[in-house]
Amino acid sequence: MLPISIGISRCLSGDLVRYDGKGKYSSNCCVELNQTFELFRVCPEVEAGLTVPRAPVELIQFPHSIRVLGKSNQNIDVTQTLNEFCIEKVPSLGSISGFVFTPGSPSCGLNSAPIKSIDGTLIGSTSGLFAQSLVQAFPYLPVIEEPELSYKQVRQYFKLQVICYYLIQTNKTSDIGLFNAETPAVLCIVLNSDQSNGRKMVSINALLDDMTDDQLQKQLDQLMDMFNDQ
Repeated sequence: MLPISIGISRCLSGDLVRYDGKGKYSSNCCVELNQTFELFRVCPEVEAGLTVPRAPVELIQFPHSIRVLGKSNQNIDVTQTLNEFCIEKVPSLGSISGFVFTPGSPSCGLNSAPIKSIDGTLIGSTSGLFAQSLVQAFPYLPVIEEPELSYKQVRQYFKLQVICYYLIQTNKTSDIGLFNAETPAVLCIVLNSDQSNGRKMVSINALLDDMTDDQLQKQLDQLMDMFNDQ
């Protein structure tokens, strides 16, 4: 396991924190990713003080804002509760190097949370309040929804994103002991370039986009070996 932490929606660890008192265990997170990274679990709704079980909520579009209201009772409004949690929690997450979200959640969905009009008509999808706050605070943080990790190539891609983000985040890109003749050359050039940290991540993502499965695996194996040799 690498000394790198990523956040995950807490229900994905199997914890019984969902509105219906259930979990949503993910082997993609708890087995595949946890072999490589430490997992930091976050449940915005429970940590904001909501109970388990609790009334299900959804995103409702008002003329000038989006609110989080009860599905069957719009008198239930947890918008302020969740917003206050995000304001307090998100700044403390600067040390994580990625995040895996639960799809469709009004707090943790990543561009997949249904959003409705006041009369209940589905008008589209957006990110949940916590996911949106995290991405706004850390715009280059590698983020993904859990179902995407079912594909090996996507897992490889995400792992490489996380490792590169960590190296940039911790200023280890020029560590002589880390980068040697076996370092993946293309990634090394970008990581040690004069670009801003944000531009480095944009360039890294562009490089990864063009790699085949075998190339992604080779890059990942080499980076993992470098860490293991430290």
